[in-house]
Amino acid sequence: MVDIKIRDEEIYNYSETVKELFDYMNTQLAKLKNQLQYVCDNGVISGNFHNNLQLFVDTISSVNNDFFTVGIDLGCAAETYIDEINLIDSETY
Repeated sequence: MVDIKIRDEEIYNYSETVKELFDYMNTQLAKLKNQLQYVCDNGVISGNFHNNLQLFVDTISSVNNDFFTVGIDLGCAAETYIDEINLIDSETY
């Protein structure tokens, strides 16, 4: 049997990096949404372009919420993976 060596700290670093990346993307999407919403509220206030832009803003809001959840889930999945490996190791060795 070949031993597989997993460096826990690298997986934990990956987890933190993923969470930070998704948090950054979430922040940037929120800024974009706010800017486009400002255009809808103050610039183009009626017509097809306004309606389509408002629909796009609503879609960004939805995606923004999903990004936050996905980032947390991915980060937690990496941590759970290490915890499961450590549990298996403790039972095996």
